Amino acid sequence: MMAAHWNRPGVPSTPALLRAEPTGKRHGMLHPPPSPEIPAAPYLLVVDDDPIFAALLAEVLRRGGFQLTVASGVAEALTAIAARRPDLAILDILLAEESGLDLAARLRDDFEIPFMMLSGLDDAETVQRANDLGALAYLLKATDARQWILTVVTAMMHASERQQLRVGESRFAHALTDNRATSMAVGVLMERQRVDRRQAFEMLRARARAERRKIGEVAEELLLSLEKLNSWAEVRPGNGGTPRKL
Repeated sequence: MMAAHWNRPGVPSTPALLRAEPTGKRHGMLHPPPSPEIPAAPYLLVVDDDPIFAALLAEVLRRGGFQLTVASGVAEALTAIAARRPDLAILDILLAEESGLDLAARLRDDFEIPFMMLSGLDDAETVQRANDLGALAYLLKATDARQWILTVVTAMMHASERQQLRVGESRFAHALTDNRATSMAVGVLMERQRVDRRQAFEMLRARARAERRKIGEVAEELLLSLEKLNSWAEVRPGNGGTPRKL
């Protein structure tokens, strides 16, 4: 059986850790959340200095339709990454050259490669360290081999979700910073419509799509309309004829 500790979808700051338990441990059934499709013919990097287990894991995963490379240590893993970037890395925690957790930190910080941990250790402290690093899953070597593919597939689904979220946020930030008119128009909508920045941007984008125009054009039109509106001087009784912006 497997127990899963899922975070809310779309919250990348706290990684969702899937933990596969040995058969017989009953912590609850796994129900993977709805997720985007994983890439066709996904490519994995398995890093484990136990050749017997690594060969067994590789055979099971290949039968499940995965492509993969097996590395026995950190040096081989980095060489493999230089040759081809994996969609997911499966890292043994206890490696001869370096801790798998240290390698995980390097993959996260230097390469932005999603990873899951593989270990014979079943203690809360190690699991928490893996979770803190951003591991997508924690697979115990004693787990029934029939669960391995499910664990890897679910981890890849989480990786895909995170990637889509990062891409969406990047596009959102780029659209605001790259186009001054868009940024200003978003600010106007935030103030006038009492919405947050993302909601204002979505309103602007929806109008652009409906009119089949670029967001920048719609933003400039909005700002021009506001400028014309503010050019109308309103003279209120008792203000000495001083124009007031609308």
